[in-house]
Amino acid sequence: MLRVRRAVTFMSRLKGLLGTKEFPPEVDALLISPCNAIHTVGMRFAIDLVFLDSHNRVVRVAKNIFPGKLCISESGAKSVLEIAAGHSGYINLGDTITMNTFQEDAS
Repeated sequence: MLRVRRAVTFMSRLKGLLGTKEFPPEVDALLISPCNAIHTVGMRFAIDLVFLDSHNRVVRVAKNIFPGKLCISESGAKSVLEIAAGHSGYINLGDTITMNTFQEDAS
């Protein structure tokens, strides 16, 4: 089960992981919802992206997205998990993701 921080406001979704030097150690992923595209402009590290439909089924996995990129899901994604680069290797298209959302980022 993934330990997930959830971005719930417009500003927290816009910010995502911007301003951090590395992926936070206390969480496995950041869930941004609603969301079907992300950018890594201003990021300092690469991330993996897992795009999910409304039932948390994986519709796209984008690996090792470096800073300065734009990534759009054309597969009906409703949310995206930002995961540390290289840590999505066990996630496949069609998988259903189970999450423990233990912290909401309301900033």
